[in-house]
Amino acid sequence: MKAKEMRDRSIPEVSEFLRDREKELARLHIRRRIDSIDKTHQFKVLRRDIARAKTVLHGQQMMGKQLDGKEAS
Repeated sequence: MKAKEMRDRSIPEVSEFLRDREKELARLHIRRRIDSIDKTHQFKVLRRDIARAKTVLHGQQMMGKQLDGKEAS
């Protein structure tokens, strides 16, 4: 999912997406230890999805603080 698509979602939806990707990455690490994996590029894809989701979440939280009248630092 692209960052623009994520920004259009609500914070709970992005949080759920992040949780799902983190669980999937953990399962992939376990599978790699148990047997071989054909699609090793999935590690890179999942790590980037997680980073993208965290970036969008942080941005949405900062925007929420600014809208509430709090200073973002």
